[in-house]
Amino acid sequence: MRSKILLFLFSAVLAVSAAFGVANFASAAVTQSGPPIYDMFKDTVIGPGAFVKLARFMVQGDGTTALTKVGFTIRASSTMDTLTQLAGAALYKESGTNPGFSPTEDYYVAGSYLANPATSTMAIMQTLSGSHAVPTNGQSTEYYIVASTSAIANIINGNAFDIVIAADYASTSPASVGVFTSPMENPKKFSLQKTILLKISEIKTGSTGNGKDEFVELYNPNEYHISIAGFGLALHGFSAGGGAANFALTAAPGKTYIAPFSYFLLTSATNYSGSVPADATFNNLATDVLIASNGGLSLATSTNIANATSTKVDMLCYGAQPTANCENSDTAASAQAPALAEDGSSLERIAQGYPNATSTNILLASGGAHYMMGNGVDRDDNSAEFAAQTVSNPQNTMSPKEMSFDGGFVDNSAPRVTGSYPQNGMTNVPVDMSFIGFMFDKSLQSGAIASASATTSVTLKAGGTGAIFALP
Repeated sequence: MRSKILLFLFSAVLAVSAAFGVANFASAAVTQSGPPIYDMFKDTVIGPGAFVKLARFMVQGDGTTALTKVGFTIRASSTMDTLTQLAGAALYKESGTNPGFSPTEDYYVAGSYLANPATSTMAIMQTLSGSHAVPTNGQSTEYYIVASTSAIANIINGNAFDIVIAADYASTSPASVGVFTSPMENPKKFSLQKTILLKISEIKTGSTGNGKDEFVELYNPNEYHISIAGFGLALHGFSAGGGAANFALTAAPGKTYIAPFSYFLLTSATNYSGSVPADATFNNLATDVLIASNGGLSLATSTNIANATSTKVDMLCYGAQPTANCENSDTAASAQAPALAEDGSSLERIAQGYPNATSTNILLASGGAHYMMGNGVDRDDNSAEFAAQTVSNPQNTMSPKEMSFDGGFVDNSAPRVTGSYPQNGMTNVPVDMSFIGFMFDKSLQSGAIASASATTSVTLKAGGTGAIFALP
């Protein structure tokens, strides 16, 4: 469950309903705890297999009244006249296991799924049923509107859409009337791209005495989950001469998604020596996936070796591998990353590049300044993307999340108000109360919360939709 902190503002005598400018929902047994939020940091690019949060909202209930309908409108670019590119949309309820949305942890609300939701008209998720559609008595419950993209064959590069939530976007039973206010922010745009947006983040070609002790680590640098099982990834290894071979991947039970800013580990099924468990394995008994010194690999969407480079998701070459199997946007310089030996060393994708300080093997190693910054820099040039490490550091889906702009999984976004005291629709509020309170969507600093300059007052602005409060 998300932490909520009440900020008490003493000696405030206010007419609260006018100050907040929100509707009174006293007649409904389900009330809004905070306006909906368009939940992406920024406009973003998505590909096949993406599982994205479109919006989230928090409500309170009496434990018996259920949400029966939730509506939203998808606005599409002029070239995107149908949404076969979206497989579907559904409503999920926060489980409280860990903060934030997870398709493997949070509860799917039965009956809410919409296949291929239409554009430019309100899509309605209805017949919501089961305990996961009934807010807990007296407590706030968070819901997520989530969409999944279709197969790669249906994706059209450059198409785009966003989601719009209008006031009265939900209704309840038995009231069966529209309730809740609209968001106070602008929606974010999703642009489609015909590839899975994953990165090869680290590889090891073998260890001393065990040349098949190989792993390939993947990193998801995006804000959304990516499906592995449903949309297929192919692993191709390149020989020293440049020939490709496909290696089938076998996922471990339950390893379906790569979470935002998280890792996914592919290892030898028989010779891997690491203590970090594999998320999927490959069989390299007959032939190594990663040839020492002068090899390479392609993470692709086709298992056909003739398409190893043309359908690549990401590609890495090292040593003297032929340039045709390299990412090489800087054609004037070397295309390849440094050569590798079968001695436990690895190649690791850098975490920071221009205009920031460039990652080095020391900065990326344990204790280094870039150690918890993810591995998301992609210059489309293997020689400028990877650093050689003397000791490998495999990570999997259970490893800590890492954000390149935070130096670890630390949320630096501005806190948002998700509720208040008095609550929306609260009756019998005293006109001479000594404080009011706000609930936030995440923990704030401990101790006193102060503005940049000394002040004893807070400004509240009435005005209906878009009403805000601000420290002067």
